[in-house]
Amino acid sequence: MRMLLLVAILAGVSWYYFIGGRKISDDQVRAFYQMQTHATLSRNPEALCNLLANDFESRGVSVVYGQRVEVTQNKEETCAAYKQMYQGIADIGARLGGIATLGYEHHIDEVEVSSNRKSAIASVHFALTVAGSVMQYRGHSKDTLIRRAGRVLLLRSEEKSSIGNG
Repeated sequence: MRMLLLVAILAGVSWYYFIGGRKISDDQVRAFYQMQTHATLSRNPEALCNLLANDFESRGVSVVYGQRVEVTQNKEETCAAYKQMYQGIADIGARLGGIATLGYEHHIDEVEVSSNRKSAIASVHFALTVAGSVMQYRGHSKDTLIRRAGRVLLLRSEEKSSIGNG
């Protein structure tokens, strides 16, 4: 009897890990972006890194204070960039004599869940402002999201953005 129960539990866990925990829905994609917003406004680069798949890759074209910059990054490089960004924001706050306020908003234009529900592509507009108009980061991304072991993760991001003063 115990062996039968153990086999049933193992079968359930295996099904969830290999099948059920890998299906993604529109609601899960939208919840992902809410978590991303919370991590951004909480100034938590580790939480942002935890939203990336281990094989994450991003490609971006940005206009940074008038200069065109193209960047391709993996998860490790992206996580380092998050830490550098939040350190830069802290430095801006220190120069202003306090903590630099952050504003962040996103708008999901479209979510397309694949027919097998193993991935979704989201088209998103976003804006991050630092200390009002000291720095503004605006852009659009086309993101590929997946679900692994029950967690929605960002697998790929293609972004066009601009960074400048308000």
